[in-house]
Amino acid sequence: ASDVYKRQTEGLAAVRVGQAWHYIDIEGRTRIRCAGYEAVKPFRNGRAEVIRDGRRLEIDRAGREFEI
Repeated sequence: ASDVYKRQTEGLAAVRVGQAWHYIDIEGRTRIRCAGYEAVKPFRNGRAEVIRDGRRLEIDRAGREFEI
């Protein structure tokens, strides 16, 4: 079971198990592993805002990072 669950947007929901964030699909399968991220937000327009090492970034549905 997850410790924290954020609402599903664009077919993905952010869940935290222990200290690791992941995005899962509607069947509960992990789609993006976000180990090392301090915080994540729901997807909007194909991207989600995340914080890693104190830096705000965006990731796409493939998990690629982008500066904001």
